[in-house]
Amino acid sequence: MSNRHWVEVVPGLVIGAGILVASFVAKATEHSFVMAGPLLLALSVLAADLLNARLLGLPRRPGAAALIMGGSVMLMGLMLTLSDAHTVLTMLPVVGAVSWIALLRETPRARKPCP
Repeated sequence: MSNRHWVEVVPGLVIGAGILVASFVAKATEHSFVMAGPLLLALSVLAADLLNARLLGLPRRPGAAALIMGGSVMLMGLMLTLSDAHTVLTMLPVVGAVSWIALLRETPRARKPCP
């Protein structure tokens, strides 16, 4: 497998690592800072989208899908924290798995991807 194929996998790995770290932080701070988990997950979605845009040769800004997904992760965390903080722990992996859809972008034909 060439180097180019390994580089294309990195944005997905960033979200995967974000899911693990967000779940760990939410569990470790279960009673005090439970919103830190959704915040880390939202930031990992935005970071992965920025990296994906860089790899595709697009402008270095998050796409609309990543911004909406990051905002919805934060809103989900806030709503679940207000009702029952324990449900945030169970929903982070599910929402994180769904957030991979934000990485799907169409490559423009006029620009060349970054080497």
